[in-house]
Amino acid sequence: MHCRIRYNSSSMMFFRMNTHVLGTLILVVFLLQKGHPLQQQQQQQQQEANRELIVGGAQEAPLDFYNWFVRVKNRAGVLIAPQFFITKANYADTIVPKETLSRIGFLCNEDDDITSSTTNCGQYYEDKMVEKIFIHPDYDNGGPNLMLVQLNETSTIQPSKMDHGKLALSYQTGQGNLFTAGFGTTNVETGAMSDRLLHLEQHFLSNDECIQAVIDESGWNITHQEMCAANQDPLKSPCYYDGGGPLYDVTAQKLVGIVSTGADGCQDYPTVYERIGTVYEDWIKETICREHVEPKPSFCMEQDQHFNVVSEFKEDDDDDGQSWCLTRRDAGEGAQVVVEVCKESEHQLWNINGRGQMRSFHNKKLCMTNIKGEKKFAMKPCPKRKGNSNFTFIFDPIHNSLIWLSNKANFKRWGLRAVALLDIPSVDDEISKSVHVRKRNDDILQKWRIEYPDM
Repeated sequence: MHCRIRYNSSSMMFFRMNTHVLGTLILVVFLLQKGHPLQQQQQQQQQEANRELIVGGAQEAPLDFYNWFVRVKNRAGVLIAPQFFITKANYADTIVPKETLSRIGFLCNEDDDITSSTTNCGQYYEDKMVEKIFIHPDYDNGGPNLMLVQLNETSTIQPSKMDHGKLALSYQTGQGNLFTAGFGTTNVETGAMSDRLLHLEQHFLSNDECIQAVIDESGWNITHQEMCAANQDPLKSPCYYDGGGPLYDVTAQKLVGIVSTGADGCQDYPTVYERIGTVYEDWIKETICREHVEPKPSFCMEQDQHFNVVSEFKEDDDDDGQSWCLTRRDAGEGAQVVVEVCKESEHQLWNINGRGQMRSFHNKKLCMTNIKGEKKFAMKPCPKRKGNSNFTFIFDPIHNSLIWLSNKANFKRWGLRAVALLDIPSVDDEISKSVHVRKRNDDILQKWRIEYPDM
């Protein structure tokens, strides 16, 4: 790093001094401007030292700042739920279930053997065994280079919060206060690695600018699932074995990316990160909420995401005021959708995505659909494209109707209705009531309300 000294004549202060002091000052200024050999040597030594120390991180990470950082087989990861951390998918051959130990909260390496005890430079840590791995389903087809790792037991360390989809999309080129951290290579020539967690500020680059910056790196293709960032000093960058580590928005205090790849030599080019926001809803959240032991993470039960659909219908002999909720008979594909007495059950929790699809709490890939000709609803795989009206629903809060969008022209004529026992036989001796589509009207059997469970 070169030291650049600037002078501003408007800010200079004039004061009395003796000739000896003045002469000394003139000599110092002359040497600084001309470049004294001793100064040049010191600058060169400092530059070489910087080159050795800043490849994987410019500064030592502070105590208790990256508590969720995971070290596993000399690789990096980020704890995002008590029983899960996220890392790169191409580490799958290295991270072996039932055999690989991970250290959560790792700050400094006092022994080459991760299984040994350590003071960890005064920071609390926990060791957990890897139980299972979940590679992103599109990884082999050029999709996200991401893998979720399930631990054999939950950690008590606070996980990192995540970008749910909008945070990183709001970034403009130059956005700072984004930090990456790791124990990776600090000297490319020798392969030396840091024994202390290092961190480095990065600045966001748009994908178009990133592509231009790496245009001569053959094989690079920046997709919408990726993002780029770089330090203002091109010599400072994540390096080998920093992969799987975080890109952390310090302002928002959320994980926005995972270190994916960079140029050979680790310098002069931006680093490519896998975006968290693009895979949060349909893969990260879905996988963790399905596989995590109880109690599940709080984001699995967010009130703005999951709700009960409660019927306004009351039976004539119902004096106890019980309510009836839209319910999936079981968690699997093909499960019939019925109405049952409301209770604390995940089978009665729903979510509507941006396509109007009523999704299962257990599996976001299963959606409620109208089975034409059978007068019933069931859970089927959600269509990936818009336009399949059999899967599309709208809640009308004015008329308290859950509308089945049979087509765009006449959707207001249709509503999902709960059917009385006299109209259609109930299921399982009146424990459940059937639901089907009827022409929309003011019948109480078509009245619904949305309720968020008390969590």
